[in-house]
Amino acid sequence: MKPSKKSTTFRTRLLIYPRFQLRLLAVNLAVMGATFLAVAFFVSRSYANLRAQGLAANLAADHAYFRFIEYQSSLVYTYLGGALAVGFLLSAVMTLVLSNKLAGPIVRLHEFFRQIIKGQRPVPAVFFRRSDFFKDLPPLINHAMDILQREGKKDDEKKEDGKKAA
Repeated sequence: MKPSKKSTTFRTRLLIYPRFQLRLLAVNLAVMGATFLAVAFFVSRSYANLRAQGLAANLAADHAYFRFIEYQSSLVYTYLGGALAVGFLLSAVMTLVLSNKLAGPIVRLHEFFRQIIKGQRPVPAVFFRRSDFFKDLPPLINHAMDILQREGKKDDEKKEDGKKAA
């Protein structure tokens, strides 16, 4: 089955280095999940403490106080669940967008050096997208490559002059 253009576009546009980006996303969501579990645990303990205080005050098990605590407890857990879902969604999107801007330069540098290793001459200029991080790297790398190419040409000229003299 051929992937749809929409899913292919998503993968090529946002998941440009999936191994890194998906691992970062998993770590981020795991931290959020652990934080949610910690909050839920402490909220649960708080409501258990309120129930214990009601029992210590000798309130009947069907007293309005206990019904109110149960109502509040279910309300808080519902809101926490909603907040968790929205937080997971926003965190996932932001993690993918930011990791794309971080992974983009790495992917471009990887391809740049791969072209050099393959022997592509002249060495192509490296560039990053406008929204990528590390904007100072392309001019620095391009300048260094220009210097290396000029020195390489000088060395080649010296070798040619040495052969002609011999």
